[in-house]
Amino acid sequence: MKLLKTPDCGRRRLPKNALKFEVDPRMSRDDVRQYLEKIYDLPVRDVRIENVMGEITWSMPLDYRYRKAMWKDEDKKMAYVFLKKDVSFTYPDIWKTDKEAEEIEKVRAEHKKDSTNSGFVNRDRDVGKWYGV
Repeated sequence: MKLLKTPDCGRRRLPKNALKFEVDPRMSRDDVRQYLEKIYDLPVRDVRIENVMGEITWSMPLDYRYRKAMWKDEDKKMAYVFLKKDVSFTYPDIWKTDKEAEEIEKVRAEHKKDSTNSGFVNRDRDVGKWYGV
């Protein structure tokens, strides 16, 4: 079982008490329920299963009349697990970045752009060294 991240907004978002898993195609909804209840002690209210067809690679993708299927990825099975109402789940942020360090990096990048342009703007505009002025 693999926990999948769902979007925070849009039509594919899930409620706070719902999780989406990619499970083995041989697992049933009862298997998923028992797995989560017995191993992780989660209060599972409902489990729904969706079979997703794998991507098909076509010989000529745009020619619908004469194209042939060259390869098909394996089908996937998704399990939507609904927990009890009082339980909420937030996806953990593993690669948490420091916002201050991000802002400092942005300022440094902008400063570097400005210093590059200042070299062209502030160059010597006199006649030159040829005349010895």
